[in-house]
Amino acid sequence: MKHLLVVVSLLTFIFSCSSNNTEEIFFQNKLGIIDKCIYDKSYDVLDSLNSINTSKLSDNNKAYYNLLSAIAINESNGTFKNDSLITFSLTWYEKKKDHYNYCRSILYKGIALFNSNKSDSIAYSYLKQSEELYNKYEYSDKILQSSIYQYLGKMNRIKKNYKEAEQYLLLSCNISTELNRNNDEYNTRLELFWTYLAQKRYKEALSNIIHFEESDMSSPEIQYSLYNALSGYYSAKNELNISIEYVKKMVKLMGNKSLIIDKPKLYYTLSSYYKRIEVQDSAIYYSKLAVLSIVDSLSTENSFYYKYLADIYASKGDYINAYNNYKNAYNSYIYTYSKITKNRVLEIEKKYDTKRLEISLLANRHDKNFFMICCLSLFCFSALMISMLIIKLRIIKKQNSALSMQNVNFKQECKKSRLINELLQISAELLIMYTDALNIQAYKHRKSSNTIFDDLNKLIDNIKSETRRKITIVANSEMILTDNPNLMSLPELSDLEKIVFVLKHYGYSSHDIAKILSTTSPRITAVNAKVKEKISKRT
Repeated sequence: MKHLLVVVSLLTFIFSCSSNNTEEIFFQNKLGIIDKCIYDKSYDVLDSLNSINTSKLSDNNKAYYNLLSAIAINESNGTFKNDSLITFSLTWYEKKKDHYNYCRSILYKGIALFNSNKSDSIAYSYLKQSEELYNKYEYSDKILQSSIYQYLGKMNRIKKNYKEAEQYLLLSCNISTELNRNNDEYNTRLELFWTYLAQKRYKEALSNIIHFEESDMSSPEIQYSLYNALSGYYSAKNELNISIEYVKKMVKLMGNKSLIIDKPKLYYTLSSYYKRIEVQDSAIYYSKLAVLSIVDSLSTENSFYYKYLADIYASKGDYINAYNNYKNAYNSYIYTYSKITKNRVLEIEKKYDTKRLEISLLANRHDKNFFMICCLSLFCFSALMISMLIIKLRIIKKQNSALSMQNVNFKQECKKSRLINELLQISAELLIMYTDALNIQAYKHRKSSNTIFDDLNKLIDNIKSETRRKITIVANSEMILTDNPNLMSLPELSDLEKIVFVLKHYGYSSHDIAKILSTTSPRITAVNAKVKEKISKRT
């Protein structure tokens, strides 16, 4: 019993390890193939990643999956913000000393923070750390290097470190040009444009984007960004009519599902340009569209859009509409900041309440230990029950086998008994007939001996004839033929020979058969010899 438990446990463990190892290698190879084409086919890669059941991934493959998801999302639309997703990968690769994937994880951690809040100083520290790792280990991944430089350039531009921003963006642009990655080059040139424009270096700003204004831009995102840049350029040059035309081109791109557009901000920009050139009706029209297109009720900009519309109405003397929009601005402000404050408090409590976190971790550890003990107990109980079941099944199998043998023997004995009963019944009937007839004849012919002798001989002949007839009936009965189908292939045997053959088959001796058939042993021996002779001739 003890050995059986050990074997069951060992086999279960080996099978589990083998199955898990095969599945892990399969997913690892699949993710490796995805990684090779992630920069060139980001949309297809996202579909492939979404088709994977993450619950089946090991921690190693999950970290890889999260990293590839971050890259694919950012390559597709540049809006990767899932901080917690990439944190798992970052922690895992740091622990495993996988410096390359750790470098990539740090980069996309910084990108997630940057996309969530462009002035987040922590994002800049992550980006700088990824640059240091890249330079330390000198990886051959030029696309990774270009992305690091591009986002460091963006961060420095936001921080108004224009000289450093320009250096990083030029490095990124040169790598993109070398690799023939047009979208990356366009994005980097647009960043350079805003860097030069902020310094009022108009000629250099325009030179970075004007040469691909009419070219075949590969994505609507680039188109939108280009129109936005040109609108900003002509606005800075105070040529607002041209700026308005470019903003209207941006509005036409709203129908594109791949674009993520801040509609209220876009309509507000258009309204502000009309207000500056004193076209009040258009300014009101687009300002109304700005407040009507508000979707995110928690955006801090909402109250500003309502106030801006109210100011326009107030400047025209329409104080009723102005009052309504000022009220909407107030309500939006109170609602937004109340919600944000509440969420922020919850976030701070969750982030910094270490004591509660420790208690939770301790409880989780206890739960985990309890779960493991329960699983182990359940496994041992299951193994014990399986072992007992196997032993019980073996006992039942032996009993069934013995019962089957008994049943076969019983059926065989029944067959013998049925035949003997039939034969003995014949003997009994004939004996009675013989006795009665003999008594009658003896009484009838007691004075004439010759006549009595003849009658008795005739009587004996009749009895023999009747015996043969009865034996013929039994030998050809359904009972005999069903129980002994081999008789069908021996048609040359006489009826008596068939009966002797069957009785011999049942194991009776010649002496026993003679008694059953009310005859002598030598006769049965002679009949048996004839049966053997006929069978040997046939074979």
